[in-house]
Parts: sequence; structure tokens; C-alpha cells
Amino acid sequence: MRFVILISILFSIFCPAKGQSNNKSVIKGVIDTIPYTIYFVKYKNQGNMISDTVALDDQSNFKYIATISEPTIFNIAIKNIYNKNYIGDFVIYSFWIEPEKTIEFNGYKGWLINGARGLIPVSNKFDIKNSSLDSIEKLFNKNKLTAIVTKTEQLGRDLTNDELIKVIREQSDSFISHHPNNYYGLYLISKFPDNTNKHLNDRNNMFKKISNDLQKTYLGKSILQKINIGKIIEIGEILPEFQQKDTTSKVVKLSQFRGKYVLVDFWASWCGPCRRENLNLVKAYQKYRSQGFEIIGISLDENKAEWLKAIRDDELKWTQLSDLKSFKNSVAEQLFIRAIPDNFLIDPNGVVLAKGLRGDNLNKELERIFKSTKSR
Repeated sequence: MRFVILISILFSIFCPAKGQSNNKSVIKGVIDTIPYTIYFVKYKNQGNMISDTVALDDQSNFKYIATISEPTIFNIAIKNIYNKNYIGDFVIYSFWIEPEKTIEFNGYKGWLINGARGLIPVSNKFDIKNSSLDSIEKLFNKNKLTAIVTKTEQLGRDLTNDELIKVIREQSDSFISHHPNNYYGLYLISKFPDNTNKHLNDRNNMFKKISNDLQKTYLGKSILQKINIGKIIEIGEILPEFQQKDTTSKVVKLSQFRGKYVLVDFWASWCGPCRRENLNLVKAYQKYRSQGFEIIGISLDENKAEWLKAIRDDELKWTQLSDLKSFKNSVAEQLFIRAIPDNFLIDPNGVVLAKGLRGDNLNKELERIFKSTKSR
């Protein structure tokens, strides 16, 4: 009950502003590290990734002004020089910022800890004031964890992936039902998986509960468009034809890969999770290529040199395509890709078998496919 009451107070502050005159978010912060240190920052506005830097002054303070039309997650990162097994920059602080607000941020050191394969970052070493969504997210995650633990204890075992998704869906659905005017509900829908038709239906049903004002925001329109695209490209439908230039500027078409199982993989050199997932893709490609498995990588890079370097560094031996237009990539827009990594797995006839497969989920699906083909 405390969660519902506190969220109610917070969401009453954060209904979408009509006639909004100021899209500035001011982050006034101090980071308990070396004065004059420069950090990388990344955040999104209207679907575009903004990359910038902030520099501390002699007292380790900084002030940054972000132009955003809607709430977004603000990441502060450092260059990864600590762990060759960890691909990408280290995000050391990650928090919500909102338009027309001044966020007070206090970052602490100690954000590198020993992982199984070397130093890794943790991004919760900070205090923050005046971010409603950050407070909401902390409460939601606390309740979600409690629900997962409770379900685990009831069953007396670890949850399967489907059971875990069900618990998260129930928590998300409950939040949205109680707070249809809260932007965080939109965020929950945007992060919900869509690799099965059932997941797409769940997303659609949750979106219908969101207020009209929120549905008209950029994120709301993006979710609706993805739902509509999902209805066209459902599991069992043929993935539409596309074409794009490869690393040598040769035009490659999807239809050239008929007769093979193909993973159409969206990624970018600057995307840490994508680069880490590349390790899994390399292993899968080596294991199943001889059995008729191919990958088409579609990069949302803008810088060709960085794109080619990532291909070399990660040892990606499969077809790589890009028009170097970031999220405006023509294939990404055609298939409505708004976050990466993302992918479609299609059969030899181009029929979509699954979406958004990563890690063990991809490995299990490929194992199932190629076991069944061997038994024929």
C-alpha cells in the first residue's frame, strides 16, 4: 500500500505537460573523484542518441543542460581501460532526468568492483534529488524483486524465463492499471519483450490502459508504431524484403539468403550490450554455420571507421550492412527498431521464428532448430 500511495503522489507531479515551454533539464552535480576529470554522457531525445562530455571544476562540481522533450535515462561513463573482457565504455552512473527540472546529483567513487573476469562497473553509487522517475523506478524494482523472491519460494526452485517474464508482466500491468498517467508505465511497456506473439499481445493490452496524453508522446507513438509493425511482422509471417550496402559498398538483399536460417541482427560499435552479445553470436556462428545458419549484421553506426574497427575487433565473419545513419538506418526504420541489440530469426523461407533472442535464449532456439533438422 505504501508503494501505491507514494507513487500516486509522484505521478500527480508528472503528468505530461501541455503547452510545455521549457524542454531544458539541468543536472547540477558533484562527483567524488579527481577535479577537472572529464566524463562521457549519453541520453536520448526524440529517439536520437546524444553523446557529449562533462568536465568537473576544481571542486569536482559540474553543471550540464540537456534539451529533452520527455524524460530520459542519463548515463555518465568512462573509457574502459580496466577490463579487456568487458566490451564498451563503463557506465558508472545511470539515472532519470526530466524536462523543466533541475536534478541535484551526488556521485561517489568506488564504482568499480571485482567481477568474475576482472573489474566491472556498478551504476548505483549516487544520491539524486528532484527526479520523480528515479524514485519511482527504485520502488518498482524493489517490489518486482519481492514478487520474484515470493514466487521462487512458492515453487521451491528457480523461475524459468517464461515464469520470470510473467511475474514482471504482472508487476508492470499492475503499475500501469493504477497509474495510467505516469510516464514510467510507458517505459515499462517499451522494455517488455516482444519475441513471441503472446508478448506482443501483452504489450498491446498494457498500452491500451495508458492515458491518451501519454500515448501522444514520442515514446507513446513509438510503442504504438511498434505494436502495429508487430501485427504485420508476427511470428509466422514472412520478414519483408530489404537491401543495404555492405562494407565494400555492394548492395545485399535479404532474399539472397533464402534456404538458410538467418539471424538479422541490429547492433552498433558504440552499443556496449551489443558488443558483449557479439561474443555469443561468434560462438553460435562457428557452431551452426556449416549446418545452414547465417547472420546479417545491420549496424546503426554513423562513423564507418568505428564500424569497421568493431567488426575486426569482435571478429565478426558474417555479412555486415549499414547506411551509416544511426537510428535513421533505412532497414531499422522499415522494421521499426528503436533500441539495440535486437534481432529477427527467420527460417529458410523467410518466415519469422522469433524476435529479440539473446544469450541462452538464442542458443536454445538454435539448438532446437538444428536438432530437429538432423532428425529429418
